[in-house]
Amino acid sequence: MPGAPANMKDQMKSAMNQTSLKYCVTPEQAANPSGEMFAGQENKNCTYGGFEAKGGTVKGQVSCKSQGGTMNATMSGAYAPETYAMDMDMKMVGGPQGMTMAMTARSEGKWIADRCTQSE
Repeated sequence: MPGAPANMKDQMKSAMNQTSLKYCVTPEQAANPSGEMFAGQENKNCTYGGFEAKGGTVKGQVSCKSQGGTMNATMSGAYAPETYAMDMDMKMVGGPQGMTMAMTARSEGKWIADRCTQSE
């Protein structure tokens, strides 16, 4: 991010490493995963394209609008019956004060229980 304070990168990295989300998925959703599941997004301002999950690999794109800007990301990774790992290359354009940002992130997930409630 041009013009960002020097310590901002370390602060963002620390914040991202502490993020943990829990999702409840049906057996049908687990058998046919969608972009929303891998992107970790519950934002209604996101759209998904080119998403494909088969043969243990997953790929796709996500575009989300927020705070006057647009974040576009390309996702690619691997999944198995009880785990997944996803890499995302993200670019934010038109953020606060017209800032642009590029970031890479890795998301990992694992199966934790047979049953859950939608509130989890």
